[in-house]
Amino acid sequence: MLLCRYAQPALFVAGLAAAEQLRADNPDVVAGCSAVAGLSLGEYTALVFAGALSFEDGLKVLFLDTFLDSARCCRFRHAGTIACAASGCRRKM
Repeated sequence: MLLCRYAQPALFVAGLAAAEQLRADNPDVVAGCSAVAGLSLGEYTALVFAGALSFEDGLKVLFLDTFLDSARCCRFRHAGTIACAASGCRRKM
């Protein structure tokens, strides 16, 4: 799991699995959620959970980002990304 190409998809799926477990265990909490946020890899999980991206599109973007990240890691060692999605401002891509 040391390589990003294996670790990042696993973390993406684990984050979504945790969100789905929360939905199953306590649907009122999820229904009352007005915003989600993610930092770095968590941005894709947040966007999928919010409905802004499909699971398939989230995985595609994740793989592209992982590929590009391996190319830029030597130049920008401390680069990071963040995304937020709030209910009422969802947009299909």
